[in-house]
Amino acid sequence: MPARHPCLDPHAVAVAHTELNGFGLEPAAAITLLAIDFAVIGVGFALMAASTSPTAYAWGAGVQQIGCGLILPTLLVWATRGLAFEVRGRGTGVWQAAFAIGQFLVRAGPQLLKRSGQS
Repeated sequence: MPARHPCLDPHAVAVAHTELNGFGLEPAAAITLLAIDFAVIGVGFALMAASTSPTAYAWGAGVQQIGCGLILPTLLVWATRGLAFEVRGRGTGVWQAAFAIGQFLVRAGPQLLKRSGQS
């Protein structure tokens, strides 16, 4: 297997991003990380919009998904930063549950609204 350049290793990018998140995330650092994450997502969407082939579209989708993967730990750390260490695990569980429910509702909600409008 050929050696990868360390800057192109997705695991290294995730570890570096987590280290930037760190413990005791300052609000300014969180906003900077969120801006970077949203910029990566936006670049991915722009690449998808400008694509002229399925391969280019897949690359754009990959970039967009990297941004989405980077934003989740930033949001989680930002949401739990005010919790005491003893209850941070519980707060993380509540955040994960709300995230999962939101992922379900984003698909089920429009269908339920569509059906209720047809009655």
